[in-house]
This record gives sequence, structure tokens and C-alpha cells, in this order.
Amino acid sequence: MLPKTVLDVTIAYTLRSCKNTEDGAQVDVTIANPTVTPRYIPDPAVGLKSLDPALLKSFWQDSTITVQTYAGTHVLQSLASSPANQVVTIAGNVITGVTKLAAEQLCHLYFVNHKVPTVALRYFTVYGPRQRPDMGFNRFFTAILNDRPLTQYGDGLQTRDFTYVADAAWATHTAAVRGVPGRVYNIGGGSRVSLKEVFELFGTITGRTLRIDQQPAQKGDMRDTYADTTLARTDLGFQPSVNLEEGLRAMYRWMEATKA
Repeated sequence: MLPKTVLDVTIAYTLRSCKNTEDGAQVDVTIANPTVTPRYIPDPAVGLKSLDPALLKSFWQDSTITVQTYAGTHVLQSLASSPANQVVTIAGNVITGVTKLAAEQLCHLYFVNHKVPTVALRYFTVYGPRQRPDMGFNRFFTAILNDRPLTQYGDGLQTRDFTYVADAAWATHTAAVRGVPGRVYNIGGGSRVSLKEVFELFGTITGRTLRIDQQPAQKGDMRDTYADTTLARTDLGFQPSVNLEEGLRAMYRWMEATKA
């Protein structure tokens, strides 16, 4: 269990994977209501703007919390060939990237203006046991277990930097304890893999011949993502411990047990 020092000032994007209810519903944590609540806030910037600075300040001053962590996402950046560094380049066709950048900036404003110690984390495609049923890997395994085709959008050559949930959770915990207030950390799994390569791994892990349902590329879908985790390694000692095949095997075991 993560300590009280871990607090997401909007919604726990990554930690949802650890906190899904049995029926798959998401449960979120907000600073205004730090207990579990089944509410979803679709726009993190809206959630942050609604927070009362006095409430924020009194909350962290009266608790054992040392750093407030904002859980963001890699969709702030789209790239072609090199890892995404800490300097933000907005992916112009990704709407959520704009709102999450706004949330990061609001966190920084609370730090500068109200002395609330904040750090922001950008998670790169987190997966693993208890992943939400609407997410890609869960949908792929579910399709395989039910003998249905896997949907592929585009040519399958788009790439992602996949991050195992335990590594993301470790980074979240450590950022709350050791993170430098005001900084932003990329949290990625350390490998860039295409969708076609992912499907090959799914076939190997499940021992099944996959059927692919080819669909046109989705508008707004980023072509490639790849995290530069230099700052997270330097400040947090972050080092991914689970590679993609190991993580997928762990997730498949969980999926099999869940669907049994």
C-alpha cells in the first residue's frame, strides 16, 4: 500500500489500475475528498481550477504529506525518433495533451504562489494486472480469451513506450518522497515497441494464432511515444524493473484467473 505521502491533486490516472472495483468501475482520489469516490473528472484542468488554495495549503500543512503529486500522461508530446524530454512539445492533434499541460502549469502555479510542493508525473502507456477493461491490453486479452479478433487501427507500425504498473506505482511513491517540488518527471518503461510487435508477443504468450481486424487509423492517435527518463533516474533513482514480455505474462495470468 502506498503511504499517505502519495496524493494526486486531480485523479489517480495510474493508480486506478490498483484501485478498480470488482465490476471494473474507476475510483478516483481528489484533494477535496481524499477518500475513494466513484466520480470521474474528465478534464484535469477543471478539477485543479476548482480547488481552493486555502484548502490545499491547510491540507498539506496539517498532514504528513511532503509533496503533492500530479499524475499526467505522455500525450503532451508526440515524436518521431527520439525520446520525449522534459521540455513540452504539444502534440497538436491530441486534445487531452492540452488539458494535461494546463493541469501541470496549474500545479506549478500552486507551488510558486501558495508554496504547495508539487511534482508532476507523465506516465507512458501504463499496463498490468487490474488494468481498466476499456484499455488496449485488457481488450486484446479479453478478445483472445473469447476467440475474437484483435482490432488494429492503422498499419500497426505506431510505437509506444509501455510501462508496467508496479514501476509506475514505485515512481509515484518515490516522487512523493524524493521528488523536487516544481519539477516534471517522465515515467516510461524504457523500450519503444510497435503494435505489430505487441501482437506477436500476445501470440507467443497465449499460444494462440491471432486474428486481426484491420481498421483505419484513428484521428488524434499519436504515431510514436518514447520517454526520456533522465531526470527521473537522477532525482528519483527510477529504473524500470519489468520488461514488456514479463509484464504481459503477469497480466495474462491475471486475466485468465479473472475470466475463469
